Amino acid sequence: MPIFLVLPTRGRKEIVEHAKATGIDILDEPFKEGGFLASFAGTPVELGRAIGISEENTLGEGIVLPFAGHHGYANTQIWSWIKSRKERENA
Repeated sequence: MPIFLVLPTRGRKEIVEHAKATGIDILDEPFKEGGFLASFAGTPVELGRAIGISEENTLGEGIVLPFAGHHGYANTQIWSWIKSRKERENA
């Protein structure tokens, strides 16, 4: 499934709780107060609607970006999560 970076600007807690409650595969813990990653079979618009970042279903505000590449130095949990989702996408 494609991976997305979600950057909430308001209502992060509500958005994360709703995503988890609806079964969307997310990684939020290592990021604390910032954005989070989501693995979702759909478009950025569809994910935004599913997690409450849309005009129709507003739990908060933010942007949803497709995750096309990566580089950095971070917690191994992040890299393992990304790797496993990319492997599923390519299978």
